[in-house]
Amino acid sequence: MTSKIEARLAELGHDLPPASQPLNAYQNVVIVNELAFVAGQAPMIGSERPFTGPLATDADIEKGKKATQLSALCVLAQM
Repeated sequence: MTSKIEARLAELGHDLPPASQPLNAYQNVVIVNELAFVAGQAPMIGSERPFTGPLATDADIEKGKKATQLSALCVLAQM
């Protein structure tokens, strides 16, 4: 059964990546009262980093958008 969020992401053509495990001495998500604090969500799929390095030219803007989108999906996957 999919949630409303997963259904909406599917409508938009997105899948949630697997939630990552902490790489260092931090927790990926800490919930305090009704606030969730999410840390360490680089644009990764599993252990693969499809986006690395700075955005050097205007041609890289689309690459930057995709990296940002993947980071946001990683945050959602942690939740």
